[in-house]
Amino acid sequence: MPEESFAAALDAVTTGALVRRDVARATLVVTGADRQSWLNGLVTCDLKPLCAGQGAYGLSVGKTGRVQADLWLALGAERLFVGLPRERLETVRALFEHHLIMEDVELAEDAALGWLFAFGPASERLVALAGSGVAAAVRARYGDLGACVCVGDGPALDVFAAAARALPGVVEASEAAWERVRIEHLLPRWGVDFGEVYAQEAALERLAVSFQKGCYLGQEAVFMLEKRGQASRRLVQLAIPGPEPVAVGAPIAAPDGDPVGTVSSACAAGARWLALGTVKRRSAGAGSSVTVAGRAAEVSVGLDPSAL
Repeated sequence: MPEESFAAALDAVTTGALVRRDVARATLVVTGADRQSWLNGLVTCDLKPLCAGQGAYGLSVGKTGRVQADLWLALGAERLFVGLPRERLETVRALFEHHLIMEDVELAEDAALGWLFAFGPASERLVALAGSGVAAAVRARYGDLGACVCVGDGPALDVFAAAARALPGVVEASEAAWERVRIEHLLPRWGVDFGEVYAQEAALERLAVSFQKGCYLGQEAVFMLEKRGQASRRLVQLAIPGPEPVAVGAPIAAPDGDPVGTVSSACAAGARWLALGTVKRRSAGAGSSVTVAGRAAEVSVGLDPSAL
């Protein structure tokens, strides 16, 4: 893909809005008077202060604190929509239903609904653009990016995407362009950069975990690891000089040759490559020198070295 196409996507996400459809997400619809308070007890983000028209990115974790799936949550007027990786649908649904006791809540899949996102500073004004044809259009945050999260059937999302593209500064992302953006912003992808790990291992606590909210399933394990423990591994961003491709699965080593991790995502970025990879904590500090498949590299985004 031409570098100028990547530049347009990177510019859109910082000055306008970058639109992408996530076809890998299934949808659970939560209804009933207790839907918000009940679900708040099962996810890592804080839903309590949110109202209709707002959303959040969070995680479903088990009682041991390990991630079961990453979630997008969108609050409609009478329904709460949960977007999750399609392959984790039954696992998360069973977990949720196990903790549905006497609450006024009903939980059902809606296979007709899909998810479309707009990331960037112009995303907030796109919420109103979505109109009444969609099931929900909400404001949210994804790390340092503002987001418009839109839930609807295929035709409704098509109409919204076309209207959004007509606005100045709004660009629709190809999969390659989105891959570049998410690697640049250290946005890990389920099933690619992380699986059933602790949130801190996948650098997800900064994106998806509230440490101020009340109790939720798995909270004690997540909180204790953050405040009194240390994850032994960490997802970091790596900068590798040179135009030669970096393969997914490439070994990452300390300068002395000791293996410390592997690459999970990679993309060309001008005269260098950027990658995401999970490494041992001692090599996870920002600025740390490593090698990737024998090539000199640096941890470009990682832990504060003083915290190691």
